[in-house]
Amino acid sequence: MSWIRNIFLNFILILGSCIIGIILFEFFLVLENKSKPVEKIHIDIHGNSYPFLKTETTASPMQISPNSRDLLILGDSFTAGVVCAKDNANFPSHLSKMMSSEVKVINLGVGGNNNADYVDFLDYFDTSNDDLALVTLYDNDINVSPKNCDQIKRQAEKYNGYVPNFCATNAEVIDKSNQSFLQKINNSIKRLKTVQLLKESAFQIPSLKKYFYRTELINAWNNFDSEENKWLRSTLHVMKQQMTRSGGSVVFTYYPNTNQISDTDMRHKIWLQFIEYVKENEGIEILDPYPYFVKNAPQKSMVWSLTDKHPNCAAHETMAKFLINNSIIKNKFSNSDGS
Repeated sequence: MSWIRNIFLNFILILGSCIIGIILFEFFLVLENKSKPVEKIHIDIHGNSYPFLKTETTASPMQISPNSRDLLILGDSFTAGVVCAKDNANFPSHLSKMMSSEVKVINLGVGGNNNADYVDFLDYFDTSNDDLALVTLYDNDINVSPKNCDQIKRQAEKYNGYVPNFCATNAEVIDKSNQSFLQKINNSIKRLKTVQLLKESAFQIPSLKKYFYRTELINAWNNFDSEENKWLRSTLHVMKQQMTRSGGSVVFTYYPNTNQISDTDMRHKIWLQFIEYVKENEGIEILDPYPYFVKNAPQKSMVWSLTDKHPNCAAHETMAKFLINNSIIKNKFSNSDGS
């Protein structure tokens, strides 16, 4: 029986070595992903608490005033740019440096937000004449959560925005990212950096992309008959209406994929179709920064770390340089030398 004992001991030794190796690799990924902590200011808006970033170069949301010229930048975690905020290197901070000293740049980016939140922001803050709202869309904005349904129905009473059928009928909003057995396992272990790296590597394999929920979200931008798409397009009109009423204006853009910058990127083609459809059918223009990234990006991959695919600080600077050259922003807010 000694051979069985030897096999068992060898198995335990190999298993233990693998576990130790994974733990050490996880520790390395955690360190590699670290960023400097940044102070936040929490503001309650329509019953939801939002943690806005507090930095040296961007003004506090509480400083939005009818007596100042404000550039409000709305978006999710890609706009917030937490990983670069402490060094004043996220794109709102870069824009603030490029602005006239008379302009206050306010970073209203918060992770997990979408257009339902942005409508609430513009409803809550006291915008005025000469203010500009820069709304930065991203892939997952088209997802509608139960919280969003409550916001959408409340907002529709004031702004007559589109209410998806599943919100209007009080039907249960199903979390499509937590349905299958594998999705439930994923949601239990997805905080592990090793798991995030494996998932991101698998997503780069074309034959495996279809199994990822994010692919379904990305494709939804071109499903113009879907309830989510109709709602999202209606919010563009609502936000335009909100800023027009206060005497201000709004500019729409999106944050492009900076994981693998290429002129053949499929996600860019999806965004192009949405941009063209909205311009033709809604009369609303959405700025497309991706060609600028393809031409001017210092490297093909501009992400924060191996596991965090948020844009790195160089990508934020590139985004700011693209935006400052937009005629509306440049003419209204930039320094006279355009720097």
